[in-house]
Amino acid sequence: MAAAGGELPTTQAVTVVVSDSGLPSLSATQGFAITVTRPVQPTLTASSVTNGQFGFWVYGDAGPDYTVETSTNLGTWLPLGTWSSPVLPFFWSDTNLISGPARFYRAMLGP
Repeated sequence: MAAAGGELPTTQAVTVVVSDSGLPSLSATQGFAITVTRPVQPTLTASSVTNGQFGFWVYGDAGPDYTVETSTNLGTWLPLGTWSSPVLPFFWSDTNLISGPARFYRAMLGP
């Protein structure tokens, strides 16, 4: 089940019913609730430049994949790397920093 249109958090009731056709016939029913919450948006903090390399800390919820992206115009974003379930917070540094116009960064949550 999924919440439509970003209507999170949401709680869904689930009921499981099992039975058999033996003699005597047996059955059981168990119910529980599932709560789906929106993960915390990642934040980038404490930027620094060390030996010419720009870097920052990425904070957020544990579990999802994180992709760091860059842009020079805030319209077109290019991925710089993806980490699967990293230990948070993690420090990321741009080892290919180029001189030129302003460069923007963001961290995106993956599936």
